[in-house]
Amino acid sequence: MKELYIFDLDGTLLDSLSFTITLFNKLLRDLNLPTYDKDESEYDYIEFRKHLFEYLDFNDDVHVKRFLEIYHEEMFETSTPFDGVIEVLEELQNQGKSLAICTNRTELDLMIRIDGFFKGIDFKYVSGYRKGVPDKPDAYRINEIIEKENISRDKVIFFGDKDNDILAARNAGIDIAFAKWGQGKDEDFNNPYVCKLLESPYDILDI
Repeated sequence: MKELYIFDLDGTLLDSLSFTITLFNKLLRDLNLPTYDKDESEYDYIEFRKHLFEYLDFNDDVHVKRFLEIYHEEMFETSTPFDGVIEVLEELQNQGKSLAICTNRTELDLMIRIDGFFKGIDFKYVSGYRKGVPDKPDAYRINEIIEKENISRDKVIFFGDKDNDILAARNAGIDIAFAKWGQGKDEDFNNPYVCKLLESPYDILDI
């Protein structure tokens, strides 16, 4: 039986892809750079990231400053937990499960989102980007959570929606359940390391 449930954030708990693309397109327009122009049904996270790194310099103070301004103006307008996520987390909490989040967002960003979107959910551990600490798919921060909980790895499960999440779980030696509602691809759905494909957040309660 699983006792420690570790979640990715974006694409797993939080529906934020449309928000992220809208935000970065606004930044690109402000800088007179080409925007990522696709219908929402055709959004591709990997393709989108390639577009960003082609046109934006994340070491440029002007780019970063304007991004942060737009981000804090619009963060709560277009992001939302996926349908069923809050109910599922509340039920897991009622069952006495330990809940955690491990994301590559900064820890400050993560805490703002938890406070804004997940009031009443007691995440025992929250882990975001920290300077000098490896990000997923490195297992470093997942291992930190497991060590703090002092639990055997067969009682831990990770929930994610991208290939990096699969790699992170494998590197940590723990099971992963894959959220099909997120940003994954067919090859992720068919990855033999995935122990369970989730059609909706409510499927989490069957684990």
